[in-house]
Amino acid sequence: MRSARILINVMLVGCMLPMVAAADAIAPWPVASQNISNTSGYGDYRPQVNASGWVTWYGFEDGISQTEIYVWDGQSKSNICSPFTDKDRHDIYPQINSSGQVVWARERSGIFPYDEIYWWYGTSPEQITFTSDRDDYAPQINDDGYVTWYGDPSWETYIDENDIYVWDGDSTTNLSNSYQYEDRYPTINDSGWVAWQGKTSEEPEYEIYLWNGSSTANISNNSDYADAGPQINNSGWVLWEGGAIDPWIEVYVWKGTSKVNISNNPGRHDYAGGINDSGWVTWAGGTEESDIWKSEIYVWDGTSSIRISDNLGYNDTACRINEAGDVVWSGYDGSDYEIFYWDAGTGVVWQVSDTDYNCEYPQINGKWIAWQGDGEIWIADADDIPEPTTVALFALGLVGLGAKLRRRKLS
Repeated sequence: MRSARILINVMLVGCMLPMVAAADAIAPWPVASQNISNTSGYGDYRPQVNASGWVTWYGFEDGISQTEIYVWDGQSKSNICSPFTDKDRHDIYPQINSSGQVVWARERSGIFPYDEIYWWYGTSPEQITFTSDRDDYAPQINDDGYVTWYGDPSWETYIDENDIYVWDGDSTTNLSNSYQYEDRYPTINDSGWVAWQGKTSEEPEYEIYLWNGSSTANISNNSDYADAGPQINNSGWVLWEGGAIDPWIEVYVWKGTSKVNISNNPGRHDYAGGINDSGWVTWAGGTEESDIWKSEIYVWDGTSSIRISDNLGYNDTACRINEAGDVVWSGYDGSDYEIFYWDAGTGVVWQVSDTDYNCEYPQINGKWIAWQGDGEIWIADADDIPEPTTVALFALGLVGLGAKLRRRKLS
């Protein structure tokens, strides 16, 4: 049955949004995965990958008590924090752009170890924030090397009052400047547009804001519910998740002039996964057939949606999408989490990992897939997957083999 359903999905080549692939249609991964951190379980976390297959992450090394930042350039890994002499500071949550530039947050030495933002491009790290008495968090970088983050503009009060900042390589600009109110988790596109979640009053709910290079607008306009987790594409579309009917969460997209509820799934929670430059979106959401807290993976092509996973009774989560519309996610199989990949061109779902430990936090860029598993960082190249005709022949071979085995068993 599995091989027959693989064949059916392969026959869907050319359909941009093929029918949902059933759970028993999952094909075994035919590509060798590579352990690129190889630290024997010291602990490596949260990989990010660019379209050239470069990967960055943070992790431990033997004899170092705090986390460092690493970069894999396709051949070898480097500890880009090695110029630092103070090894008792945490370096966390790096991001990488298409040129291989990396940004991250690093604890500062001193009595109050607040975080600063650092930037690296093949040589020594460069510190780009100097707020010695307060924190800077969650940097993001675009392909032009612009960096955005959020940080506290003043140490004089004890209430949350973070603002959104952008560094253009020379100078820093405060975009939100909402003194005494909270702005967090900015995301930036290659035009330098920035979206974030923020507040304009002491009300407890976040809204989504968009700065288009000259002005800022509230694009969620959903004061009754919280909105969070924005992501922006190079067309200026913004993805986020927010309340619709208490307590359920829906997935929204701002399409330049208005917002659209693309999950529209009352009675179940939906969580935003990613958006590409064509406006395709992936998210994790509940189904009527499954447990109320279990989620499946969906894709929206700008007009309509399909479900691409079928893992009823278990949880699929942490989905990401590339420019071709291919999707990766982490799915629970009853004993641990594994990595799955949906090829948008063929409709085939591949199981990338098959382990006895959790594989989580998958990322995809181009055809490169990176993830975290067993305290290590792994990478695989989906470009090495056989052509659809080869997969079809493989499926036919399995059908023939299955028939032969059944005849042998009967005899």
